[in-house]
Amino acid sequence: MGIKVKNRMSGPIVIGALGGSGTRVVAQILIDSGIFMGDTLNSSNDNLTFTRLFKRPKWYSKANDAELKKHLITFEKYMLGKKWNHNDIKIYLKGLFIRGDIDFEILNDLSHIFLFLIKPKRNFNLWGWKEPNTHIFLKDLNQYFNSLKYIHVIRHGLDMAYSRNIQQLYHWGWLYEVKIPENKNLIPRAQLEYWIRANKQAIMTGKQLLGNRFFLQNFEELCINPKNEIEKLLNFLNIEVNEDVLRLLISLPSLPPTFFRMNNKRRREQRMARCASLSAIATIFTAVRSFRYTGRTVLRGCCTQSRRSEQTALRT
Repeated sequence: MGIKVKNRMSGPIVIGALGGSGTRVVAQILIDSGIFMGDTLNSSNDNLTFTRLFKRPKWYSKANDAELKKHLITFEKYMLGKKWNHNDIKIYLKGLFIRGDIDFEILNDLSHIFLFLIKPKRNFNLWGWKEPNTHIFLKDLNQYFNSLKYIHVIRHGLDMAYSRNIQQLYHWGWLYEVKIPENKNLIPRAQLEYWIRANKQAIMTGKQLLGNRFFLQNFEELCINPKNEIEKLLNFLNIEVNEDVLRLLISLPSLPPTFFRMNNKRRREQRMARCASLSAIATIFTAVRSFRYTGRTVLRGCCTQSRRSEQTALRT
């Protein structure tokens, strides 16, 4: 495949973020770099086995360390191809049917689990998973996996404030003391506040507990400078790829159309005013800068889009 692992690691490579931050493409980069990210993936490359076991706010609010460890053991066994016992199956099924309904995804998961129970062994050099909610469990994961590497993906808060993906706000807002407003027009303000608090916590935890095993991936920078950012990511993972694989990886990231709703200064200011009070604006921009965001990043993206728009107009 043209992929070389410099130093084989025992711990997983994990991707987390707020939902809608661009983790799908980062996961695809890892998959195409030869990293096993699971076999119960949805179209967003989420590891649904992790989702079933851990995306359970009510359970998490009451779970103790021993309960969390049991779930991590079950998940690790599945990912490494180690045989499940009765308790593992019970833990998984409880998470699988917690919603009380049966859909195609659940049936698909069950088929994978059935095959796993028949033949659990797997063969890979590196492994990990992508599930945006992973950042919620970063402290627990670091305590369980001594050599875990964590990639936190971050997308501009003004873009995320108006994202339709607000599941984490509803599921985990209580962890950061962010209340869900009754007035739907105030959702962007709450979403932006969640973006600030959740990312600050994830980055602080990553830097303090993981040190050089923590990697902060700016999504817009990845799309604007894919070669440079992917090379830094591969270096963090201790992976070498040949030119053909590198070209494939570089072709994956692309800026979403919603990114360019920020390229109009007046519109950006209007959105900011609706998202937060004037007293909070300074705090927000401080957070944005601390998350590897600069005016240059946004400006460069806007200039790139302007050139593309001009080229499109000339062709039509």
